[in-house]
Amino acid sequence: MHLRSAFALVLSLPLATRPSSPVPRSAEAAPSFAEPAVSPDGARVVFQVHHDGAWILELRDGSMRKVLADPSAEEYAWSPDGRRLAYHSRSVGGWGVWVMAAR
Repeated sequence: MHLRSAFALVLSLPLATRPSSPVPRSAEAAPSFAEPAVSPDGARVVFQVHHDGAWILELRDGSMRKVLADPSAEEYAWSPDGRRLAYHSRSVGGWGVWVMAAR
C-alpha cells in the first residue's frame, strides 16, 4: 500500500477507532498525524499522533496500536531489519535519540 493510501485509511477511520488523545474531540481540535515512517518491508507505518505518542498502522489489515506514550517523540526511523525504531525525544529534559523494539 502506498503511504498516501495508508494515511487516507487512517483519516477515514471513525474517531472511535482512531488513536485516543487528551485533546478534546471537536472540529477545532481534531487529532493531527505527522512524522510517518514506512517499515523496510513496507508492511507497517509508524506515525505521531499529536499529544498521544507513536502508533503503528498495519497496512495488511488496517489495525493500529499505540507503541509509545511519549508525546515529545518524533522523527522515527526503522532499523534495516524492521525490529527496532529510533526516534528523537525530550522525555528526560533535553533532546536525545532513543531506540525501542518495534512490537
